[in-house]
Amino acid sequence: MGMQLTIRKRLLRLREARKVSQEDLSKEMGMNNRQSLAEFESGNRAIQPQELLAAARFFGVAHSYFTDPLELAGEASFSWRKSSQCEVSAINAFEQKAGKWIATYRYLGKLMNASVNSSLTQIDIRKDSTFEEAYLEGSNVANALELGDVPAHKLLSVLNEKLDILILHTDAVQGISGAACKLGPLNTIMINRNEVLVRRNFDLAHEFFHLLTWERMQPEHIEDSNPSKKAKVEQLADAFASGLLMPESSILKYIQVKGMPQKDNPIWIKEAAAHFKVSGQAMKWRLKSLGYFSPLEANKIDDSACKTELPDEKPNFLSDAFVRRLGWAIENGEMSVRKVADILQITIDDLESLFSSYQLIAPFDL
Repeated sequence: MGMQLTIRKRLLRLREARKVSQEDLSKEMGMNNRQSLAEFESGNRAIQPQELLAAARFFGVAHSYFTDPLELAGEASFSWRKSSQCEVSAINAFEQKAGKWIATYRYLGKLMNASVNSSLTQIDIRKDSTFEEAYLEGSNVANALELGDVPAHKLLSVLNEKLDILILHTDAVQGISGAACKLGPLNTIMINRNEVLVRRNFDLAHEFFHLLTWERMQPEHIEDSNPSKKAKVEQLADAFASGLLMPESSILKYIQVKGMPQKDNPIWIKEAAAHFKVSGQAMKWRLKSLGYFSPLEANKIDDSACKTELPDEKPNFLSDAFVRRLGWAIENGEMSVRKVADILQITIDDLESLFSSYQLIAPFDL
């Protein structure tokens, strides 16, 4: 029953995505009439092996596309942020790889009876909302999650542990900064671990916004991060991220200690940015949003003069939660070492190093 349900969902989703009629597909599958396919899609008929093979040939996919639990098979929705130089084909190829990881995490979670938080609160920001409303909502969320005076310090752990969001640090192709993914109740954020710390922090907050507003305004599959090409939803995400990482209350506390920001003193901006673990440019525009600088004054401040250079250590590949789940699979015979390495597209030696990077003993001998 379970496998028939999986096949039914995936075949229906693929038929609708390719805009193929029931009548045309039923003929290709060798069924007597359209009604036979309709009965299968409604759960009142089982599909025969030869019919499924015919469907796979027709759509040009492997037979396993309809049955493999480690395939997403169009079930997930992704939103990628890319630079103008990054090719769409490169993103699509990386999405296939990342999709395997997310599908694997879901599959192993079901085997482990691990629950997934499906009640991520949606915030009331819409396409017609103002940037001021997005800034304010970011600050409100930071306070609600008790992120403290420097939210960047706690954001990742709170999203992972409190909200059960899967956060994966990846070696994305050059030009991809981050992505959000919705797979039923499973929410995932992917961050390019090769980006600098301040960029990773901002990307994490930006993608969090998309998860919080997905139902009201689902982001585009691929968004260009070039400021001149940003859609309104992406600009709102940036404003929310600024408010989240630099809440007005925290800025005011900082000013009480350090004094008022001055438009002719980029060092103040640089030091404030370092304190909040954001870029100097992000701090400058956040201060503008709070009325400390006019747009003209902000534009005159040289970004290079307030650029932050913080001590940084590249995060480990993927995440602790993900690697622990892989370890459980190997220890309990649910996956072979070779299968896990193939899913991650790394060598077995690298897999051992991955476990070691999280201070875990690899559940296999080389």
